Amino acid sequence: MAIKFNSFPYLIRKEIINQMCNQELIIFSFCSLKTQEFAMNHLTRKDVKAIRYLFSLSGLAIQMENKDENEEFVLMMGSSSRLNRRKLANIQIGEFQKPIEFEGPKGQFKDYGASLCCRTRHEKMMYQSVFDHLSQLFRRSFPSISVSLRSVRGFRKLIKVPGISHSNFSKAPVHAKMLDWHFKKYPNQISSFVSTEIKGEFSKNSAFLKVPTIVSRSSSPSGLFKHFKGRELRLTNYQIDTDDVIEFLEKKDRSKECDELVIDCRRYYQVKRASDQKIAAFGFDANSIQLCVFQ
Repeated sequence: MAIKFNSFPYLIRKEIINQMCNQELIIFSFCSLKTQEFAMNHLTRKDVKAIRYLFSLSGLAIQMENKDENEEFVLMMGSSSRLNRRKLANIQIGEFQKPIEFEGPKGQFKDYGASLCCRTRHEKMMYQSVFDHLSQLFRRSFPSISVSLRSVRGFRKLIKVPGISHSNFSKAPVHAKMLDWHFKKYPNQISSFVSTEIKGEFSKNSAFLKVPTIVSRSSSPSGLFKHFKGRELRLTNYQIDTDDVIEFLEKKDRSKECDELVIDCRRYYQVKRASDQKIAAFGFDANSIQLCVFQ
């Protein structure tokens, strides 16, 4: 005989939701509005460290990391012009209430808590509702929010994601103007990882160049190397020549013109940034360049 969750005493219901893993909790919170409200108001667990939103051609995957460094994919979402009627479910997530395909953790989605698929025209609406839902559900954990874009189409799928602290870019090439647009729209991010080719050139006032920490594993425009305004820059497979290095060191080491440049012969060179006079450690080897600005 099935027993309804809401028939349990309050303390037992509260203990049940606080003992669930993230996958179980998210699926459970989709059951009904009454269940959603209870979970959002009474979930006291504070172990969620990060929530990552990975946009790709396949849709949106959501990964969560707990404070014990345990990572798990909790949702896979996508869209289709035609839905399988046998899998249709009417789930309300915030203001989103449309027929969707719902698949539990089995088959090709066995590594995810669930798979949600809606009609193409409702895709961004579903993504936004799920983001708002998770933000409210895990608000007591204050998790960091990161976004990963694996295609140019990912920019078009991107929803309103306030509070992004990290952005990652991979797979398809990305244009410098798109990076500038992204970091203007979502300011105050603390880091970015770029493992794809960057096309075009950065402007000197690019919002991307002001990100405190940038890691790039591709040959990228020289503007990234010459005009970086953040704290830490790591470049791998970067195509630069001796003139680029000399120009960079001259700009970082001298606040006014002088006849010669003196560099300490150590693993890291001490340089000074002309724009704000901050001291930095600059080092490089055969495969990478690193710049650390001291606060």
